[in-house]
Amino acid sequence: MRIKKLIKSKHYEIFHEYEVAWNLVVPLVLKSKNRRKVGDKIRILNKGYYFLGIFKEGTFIVINAKKK
Repeated sequence: MRIKKLIKSKHYEIFHEYEVAWNLVVPLVLKSKNRRKVGDKIRILNKGYYFLGIFKEGTFIVINAKKK
């Protein structure tokens, strides 16, 4: 899985952007090595943060971002 592009979902913008800023999401998601497939979604754990998203054709759509 090679991520070429990162996109914010509406859910992330409304509910999670205040907790984890986009400028933290981008480097943590791109440099992460702990990616797990959960159903049709991808779960990423990195440095005390939790990310959930969908991977389609080289694009990772961030749905959820939280501090652990």
